[in-house]
Amino acid sequence: LNRINLLSNFNVDISSWDVSNSESFNSLFKDCSSFNQDISQWNMKNAKSTSLMFKNAKSFNQNLKNWEVQNVTKMFKMFDGAENFNGDISEWNISNVIDISGMFKNASNFNIDISSWNIDNVINNSSFLYGASSFNQDLSTWCFSKSCDSSHSFSYKSALQNSFLPNWGGCFVKNKNEYTLCISEK
Repeated sequence: LNRINLLSNFNVDISSWDVSNSESFNSLFKDCSSFNQDISQWNMKNAKSTSLMFKNAKSFNQNLKNWEVQNVTKMFKMFDGAENFNGDISEWNISNVIDISGMFKNASNFNIDISSWNIDNVINNSSFLYGASSFNQDLSTWCFSKSCDSSHSFSYKSALQNSFLPNWGGCFVKNKNEYTLCISEK
């Protein structure tokens, strides 16, 4: 799909759109500040990039739990500025994603438990939760073995407690009473 060049007040029911052959959803609803329609049944199996998809879609807050995003590799700034978003995405399979930078930047209401996500292939995680002022879920079992950037920008201005921060580079992570050694690959 190409970016919809829409006015900020776009808020039309598009739940029946067939997006099953689309690979790029980049910037699709960018700056559509009024958009808040149910697109939970969209077939996302062929999606490869959802970067900037809901950037500044300030009103958007729908459940995307059923989206199959296992082929997506880039999710950078997907919900950046989506102030009201707090939809359930806890069970997403993001095992192929390499870039989650700024994914929830300034998504001030987001506070869903995403600790079960497989982040093993993530290389870029900068500003992931920057400004996500409600987020305070435990991510301490995450280990970014392919990223040594543990800069404070990951969760700067979020509600994330230090004890809930993920690990970077070479680290031992306790998960269900066993420890895993994560070693940074350079």
